[in-house]
This record gives sequence, structure tokens and C-alpha cells, in this order.
Amino acid sequence: MKIIFRICFLLSSIFSNVVLAQDDMLDFYTHVEKMPEFVGGEKALMHFIESNIVYPEQEKKDKI
Repeated sequence: MKIIFRICFLLSSIFSNVVLAQDDMLDFYTHVEKMPEFVGGEKALMHFIESNIVYPEQEKKDKI
């Protein structure tokens, strides 16, 4: 009986720590000091998009 009590106590303490850690994480990420940006800036982002978008051939033929 003592072992079951100890296992339950251990599991409850682990679970409570996980819940507290999740609450702390929510508070941590609510404020951003510097917004993320593409490496190289907006010009590099536009170049990346232009280089990686592939328009389907069938739509080109159908002039869509």
C-alpha cells in the first residue's frame, strides 16, 4: 500500500511540474521584442519567392 501511495505521489508531483512549466511558457512567449524577418531582408525574401514558385504548365497553356 505504501508503494502505491509513493507512486501516486511521484506521478502527481511530476504532472503538477509539467502543468506549471506549460503555464510559464505561455507567459514567456506573449511579448516579442524583435519580429522575425527573412535572412537578407525583404528583397531576399522576394528573390526566394520568385525563384521557388513554379507555375503549372497546363495553366500556362490555358492562359489561366
